[in-house]
Amino acid sequence: MAIAFNPMKTFLYIPFLLLLCLTTVAQAQSKYDLNADGNVNVGDVTSLVNAILGKGGTGLDLNADGSVNVGDVTKLVNVILGKTPDDTPTDAAVRAGLCPDANHPHQIDLGEAGTWACCNVGAASPLEYGGYFAWGETMEKEVYSWDEYKYYLGDLNGNGSGDDEEEISDDIGTDICANPLRDAATAQWGEAWQMPNVENTKMLAETCAHEWVTINGINGRKFTATNGNTIFLPAAGYRRDDYVNKDSEQGYYWTGTASADSKTLAYNFTLNSERARHSYDWYLILGHTIRPVAKAPDAAVKAGLCPNNNHPHMIDLGEAGTWACCNVGAKNPLEVGSYFSWGETEEKEVYDWANYKYWTDLNEDHFVADDEVADIGTDISGKAQYDAAVAQWGSPWQMPTYEQFGKLAENSERSVETIGDVVGTKFTASNGQAIFFPITGYLFGERNISNEGKVYFWLATRSNTLKYADYAEIDKTTWRRYNICDRNRGLPIRAIAEE
Repeated sequence: MAIAFNPMKTFLYIPFLLLLCLTTVAQAQSKYDLNADGNVNVGDVTSLVNAILGKGGTGLDLNADGSVNVGDVTKLVNVILGKTPDDTPTDAAVRAGLCPDANHPHQIDLGEAGTWACCNVGAASPLEYGGYFAWGETMEKEVYSWDEYKYYLGDLNGNGSGDDEEEISDDIGTDICANPLRDAATAQWGEAWQMPNVENTKMLAETCAHEWVTINGINGRKFTATNGNTIFLPAAGYRRDDYVNKDSEQGYYWTGTASADSKTLAYNFTLNSERARHSYDWYLILGHTIRPVAKAPDAAVKAGLCPNNNHPHMIDLGEAGTWACCNVGAKNPLEVGSYFSWGETEEKEVYDWANYKYWTDLNEDHFVADDEVADIGTDISGKAQYDAAVAQWGSPWQMPTYEQFGKLAENSERSVETIGDVVGTKFTASNGQAIFFPITGYLFGERNISNEGKVYFWLATRSNTLKYADYAEIDKTTWRRYNICDRNRGLPIRAIAEE
């Protein structure tokens, strides 16, 4: 950066300097506090002028014109006199270059180490410690001990130690990453985030340069990827019983991976002023911090069907309407999801007439007569007591009608594709947006699957015959709309957004 100086222009600032001697702006952490005395005042002007004259001091291109010169003195003087606002970011993490803005958490791409959150679960910024969690628990608590641990079965051996393997419930599992009942990151931040596994922390330690730093008075390690992006892990210590240990000295971060040595232990990521260490196991009951990682894009995202893993998405198919990216009950577009009898809103184990909510054997002959099937309407779309889409997902989702499926078929191109080893049919609209239907078959009896090579899903409409309802059937060569399917059968549901 070039440093330019004009003695004549600087002379013109002498009257201002006299005024500045009487003016001080208290602005902690301001970029205009060039001499770092905690105030923005004439001392900073002196420091800047000395830098321009080559007599030491601190020079900074305050007006961002590419050089340190008299223009920067003007900018500094105007800030001190209140003619120009101090534009120093108020968020310490932004000032430190950790985040682009104060809207935390951010996804920070660390290259080979993956995509990490900028801050801990429960923290409002990267410089806060955030929450402390026992392994497999999703909420903070007052006391971290065996007696207060959710998965502790009690002192079964009577030895009072509380660390015997048989005293830990098998329900907890060995990999809790992305499990919303066990993973605090997923439970508190949603399905886009999860706890790191051991491999994630190994890659963080081995592919990023890291150093012990102090930012705004907070100690921790800063990890810098080869692409230049960084995250900061504060040394938050850990909680045992009702107190915090080793805060500001050590950091203890849970992974979602249980220890291979004992059911009472899980792996964490430990850091201090000397090093960062992965694959170190600690007792499950201890309260450690959690730094989430972003879930890797699933197969549907990679295939361009969805923008991210937060399914279901609304997919605008133009004249065909706005459809869900996946079936009701599915976690992504490649899963079949749940099977429902027509007009019922929950899955079940048996799909026959005897188990159908809206049939009564009035004649006691085990034959299904039309007048024995309850009339719940010819269009159940949007009715929460009958429509599984709105019952499970809420508004604006609802089951599609016969006519709406017709618009989908008539206003989109259909192709049979394999995505992530799942075979199905993709409908692509003229605007380029697409939805994918995996092969489903349908269920009858005790969850027997029939016609496994086809796609089926219920429509919200029915004909005048009470025992039958409309459904969509798609195979490799044709699509069809029927009204002759028994309502007791188990079919998936693909929701459409209410128009």
